[in-house]
Amino acid sequence: MISVDVASFKKLPVSQVASKIKPVGQTVKVRDILPTLSLLKDQIMAVVDDSEKLVGVVTSADVLNPNLRDLLESTLKDSGLVEKEPVTVPMDMTIEDAVRTMRINDIDKLIVVDDRGRPFGFVTKTSTLREFDRMYSPRL
Repeated sequence: MISVDVASFKKLPVSQVASKIKPVGQTVKVRDILPTLSLLKDQIMAVVDDSEKLVGVVTSADVLNPNLRDLLESTLKDSGLVEKEPVTVPMDMTIEDAVRTMRINDIDKLIVVDDRGRPFGFVTKTSTLREFDRMYSPRL
């Protein structure tokens, strides 16, 4: 039987399991993000201001908007597609606290930001389980 150190895993910083996130300026036109967004594995982009501070996120689900054709020439800032004020956590937050934050807010993802509010990555409930499995599953 393999001993799994769950307590140690829960205390890891969330930055260790965060997936990278693609930043995009809020003045970029909607049409310009569609090719990149469709190629991203987790299909999420961080929308940032001129100082690279997070102002929101846009996902592949957001661009399923029935009015997308009318929004192609709009900037992300003006499109209404950007989820403003997503729940963020600092890079040094523990995995345990990050999962608790998702549960309390009834959400599936958190945006991980550095100490200046710039997006570092994102973490999901699924990605934490995947990382746990990767770290502690026996290799065949």
